[in-house]
Amino acid sequence: MKSTRHAAFAVACALVLTACVTPATGTDSYRGKASASIEAAISEVETTRIAVDALLDDRIMVPYADVTITAAESALGAISAAFGSVQPPDDPQADELHETVAALVAAAEEAVTDARIASRRPQQAGLQDALTTLDDVARELDAADARLR
Repeated sequence: MKSTRHAAFAVACALVLTACVTPATGTDSYRGKASASIEAAISEVETTRIAVDALLDDRIMVPYADVTITAAESALGAISAAFGSVQPPDDPQADELHETVAALVAAAEEAVTDARIASRRPQQAGLQDALTTLDDVARELDAADARLR
């Protein structure tokens, strides 16, 4: 029994350690991972925009919006962590791409966090500011996605 637990622990540790840094096999592969991260971030920002817009129009209840926005915020954290764990290839373009995508995902996460805070204090001005910020971030993400295609 004890050796089974130790073996299970060792396997779990090995899986965690091997999952920490995923190498990109080349610039094209890294670009694909960057594009997937941007697309995932767009989805979470759009989900949040819909929830905030619905709050502004009284088409959604605050608790439901809160759950939706909080889930988007958590997803963006996971997207950021996943992309950040990918080792970029030894290429100046990959380094620039890494910085750009990391900054865009961080901006998306911050905008969604601001929307969560505003949704818990449902005041029209705060929600409208959050929606404006989400719109700006969505445009930046869309532009980055278009450049990566």
